[in-house]
Amino acid sequence: MILKEFGYKSPLPIDFTENNHRYKSEGIPLIGITTSIGQLHKDFMKFWTTKENYKFMMANWDVSKVYTKKEKEVLLFEAKNAWTKKSGKALDTGKIAHKMIQKSIEAGTREDPKKIKNEEVRSAYQAFIDWEKIHEIEYLATELIVGSKVHYTGGTIDAIAIVDGFLELLDWKTSSQLSITVFLQLGSYKMMLLEGGIEKIKRRVVRFPKDNKKFEELLVKSNYEKDIACFLSLLNSYRWERDIKKAFCDKRGKLLIK
Repeated sequence: MILKEFGYKSPLPIDFTENNHRYKSEGIPLIGITTSIGQLHKDFMKFWTTKENYKFMMANWDVSKVYTKKEKEVLLFEAKNAWTKKSGKALDTGKIAHKMIQKSIEAGTREDPKKIKNEEVRSAYQAFIDWEKIHEIEYLATELIVGSKVHYTGGTIDAIAIVDGFLELLDWKTSSQLSITVFLQLGSYKMMLLEGGIEKIKRRVVRFPKDNKKFEELLVKSNYEKDIACFLSLLNSYRWERDIKKAFCDKRGKLLIK
């Protein structure tokens, strides 16, 4: 939503479906930014998922009990999927915090964090308020849907604002840590804004922790051209894999031998 005109004109019409997070332009699907960036291997994920498996077993395995084969299978299956439950919960509270921040910006008012019952959401929202206090901010847009006519990819920018006198695109994070993928994400947003007529804009990511810790912010200063080159490589990688699987694999992704 554009709150104040700042010169951006979308290079193509975009329809966004929130429940499945899909972007289309005149009926043609646009590949989402996060889908492309998902091609980048995340080393920390294998360690995190293993840690969640271990924590589940430690909490649920009764060392004094003799388990049947069926009971063992159920326990191991639940342990294998333990990380997905935690990931889903984190995603839910993160979405709620994002939505509260969005509505606050649009309304021009701020909620009293003490009245928020969910502890994780309360922590993230309080961090947002604390971050605002140290900057002079004029919001120009929130949840701005953008796209590239050149590369047919789309995404949603959390906010556009003048921060301490400079035009910036802002990305909110509620994850436990920041990842190097923010360089690619914010770089791709900048690419789309450039297509829409915005020539100069800074990139900033702000993390609002859900564990009552202080916010973290990073003014992205990586090489924009290199960031975009990497992002477009991932976009092309996704398209190649999608097309190959569609032409030569079964529904499970297994290569068909004819």
